[in-house]
Amino acid sequence: MMLHDVRRVEVLEAHRLRLGFDDGAEGDVDIASLVPFEGVFGPLHESGYFARVRVDPELGTIRWPNGADIDPEVLYSAATGARLPEWAPPQSASRAPDPPAPGMEASMPEICWFFGIVIQMYFREHPVAHFHVRYGEWRAVVAIDSVSVLGGEIPPRVVGLVAEWATLHRDELRDNWERARRGLPLEKIAPLE
Repeated sequence: MMLHDVRRVEVLEAHRLRLGFDDGAEGDVDIASLVPFEGVFGPLHESGYFARVRVDPELGTIRWPNGADIDPEVLYSAATGARLPEWAPPQSASRAPDPPAPGMEASMPEICWFFGIVIQMYFREHPVAHFHVRYGEWRAVVAIDSVSVLGGEIPPRVVGLVAEWATLHRDELRDNWERARRGLPLEKIAPLE
């Protein structure tokens, strides 16, 4: 399965964005249909703040100043009509995340990095519980419970390192998964040494 990165964003009227992807696909997305404007997404309701969206090339997705982001596969599906992978059934925006504690800012979605491997979670995710792995130009999605690659591709040596790390930190990964789904700041996880 090919994973996609957002390469271009243009703010349109209301809460709509025009997105361009790494494979040349483009499309418009109504962000209000994807996320409730609560929790980490609360500030997006204000048009001035919404317009501060940028592409974060390190994450491969769009991001706002408070760290709010959306899984690029969710954006690709919304922009192009492509189906989400079988392991990622769509989820409606009606399940609002809990608001963050007063004064809390959203944290970066990078929760760990070691040996050039970056581990990420996005705030607007789709089920199955998973995390994203980046290693140079390689990318993959890894299930938390089975510690198996669900999509994308990374070198076998990196798969082994990620599996070892994820097995050691499975409970922390599950906790972060729930935090991200509720719009709460993510906790950093210790690297593999």
